[in-house]
Amino acid sequence: MLEIINYSAEYANDFRDLNLEWLEQYSLTESHDLEIINHPKEAILDKGGFIFLARDGDKIVGTAGIANEGNFIYE
Repeated sequence: MLEIINYSAEYANDFRDLNLEWLEQYSLTESHDLEIINHPKEAILDKGGFIFLARDGDKIVGTAGIANEGNFIYE
């Protein structure tokens, strides 16, 4: 059964791998993306954003994030 959970450091590799997979598939990887992927706590969570993961059993199968850009603007 699919479950939506909050990001935690134990899922850092899953978060990185899932994001790199689709970015590289469409040749969209930029340095800004790599900063977020390699440092999600500092880049997203510590700035008031959120990262959610989709877990199916013991496997992380998806991820979504909301970045706080300031002034009530989220991306």
